[in-house]
Amino acid sequence: MLVWSGVALAGGKDNATQWQALKPAQQAILAPLAAQWNTLPPAQRERLLAVEARYPTMAPEARQRFQARLKNWASLTKAERIKARENYKKLKKLPPAQRAAIKRRWEIKQQASEPMKPSMPSPPIPPKGAPSPS
Repeated sequence: MLVWSGVALAGGKDNATQWQALKPAQQAILAPLAAQWNTLPPAQRERLLAVEARYPTMAPEARQRFQARLKNWASLTKAERIKARENYKKLKKLPPAQRAAIKRRWEIKQQASEPMKPSMPSPPIPPKGAPSPS
């Protein structure tokens, strides 16, 4: 089921909803893309509006994930977005077992790149010239 949620397409010309025509609630949800919205292809705007229409019924974790991904996508350059789309298409063509293996490797890499949280607070560093506490 495709939800159009305010998208007006007519006669093959790009008449997709402009940012200014979105409702305030839609703008709030899609805010990370505000600067780019009017330059997005109509099909991409439609997909985003379809997700936005489901947003109120999403679980809180799904909302957070959507917002994080939206912010990440908005921060990419055009070349990075093109490369991400190409990689996604390649990944979708792989057999499920190979995709799962790649996903596991990616998750391990993500965990390794997260900053380590110290289990105990580090001791204060004494000011320069102060005697060492030994």
